[in-house]
Amino acid sequence: KAVFEQWKSTDSEELSSKLLQNQELKSILIEETPWLKLAKSQSEQKKRLALLFDYNRMAVEKQAAIDKLSQLQLPNGGWAWYKGMQDNRYISQYIVEGLGHLKNLGIDLKADQKLEKMLNNAVSYLDQRAEEDYKKLIENKADLSKNQLGRLQIHYLYTRSFFQEIPLPKNQKSYEYYVNQAQEYWLNRGIYEQGLIALALHRILPKSPVSEQIQL
Repeated sequence: KAVFEQWKSTDSEELSSKLLQNQELKSILIEETPWLKLAKSQSEQKKRLALLFDYNRMAVEKQAAIDKLSQLQLPNGGWAWYKGMQDNRYISQYIVEGLGHLKNLGIDLKADQKLEKMLNNAVSYLDQRAEEDYKKLIENKADLSKNQLGRLQIHYLYTRSFFQEIPLPKNQKSYEYYVNQAQEYWLNRGIYEQGLIALALHRILPKSPVSEQIQL
């Protein structure tokens, strides 16, 4: 923190590019060389980086981001790609996934009541959409023993695994079904989706065969 406080001062020697601090180059007309542009760029980069550590600025920008997300969240808990459009499952999962990464970094998402409420509504939305997928399989008389695992379901499991403390809706069968599908058919997917499944199951079922293979 002390380093960045020092960098915020435009007169700080530390803020200057290392190129400008080089004593051997001070005798050269650096202004007439192409290196000057790089030097100024490095100094500006340090100054902007220091602004990121302005805690007051961070607090204001964080709250503005939460407010914007809250305003864009639809009544059903999902988000659309753009304001005025219908909810989109992928972008909704993507937003919740991002919050999950923040949680993993140690950010207390429950510290802000608006954020906590928004997150709970969003997770409920994702659970409902997964349940709809499962019910469609039953309605279409699909063979539930075969591979019915799609990209959205894999992403759902990965996203949902960040928030296991949020209870599932009563009588929901889709979550357990897709978890079992993931354990059975995860090797049939591409390497990226295998990674998502592996991380999800490692959090959901740490004693599962998949989790043991990851640890090995």
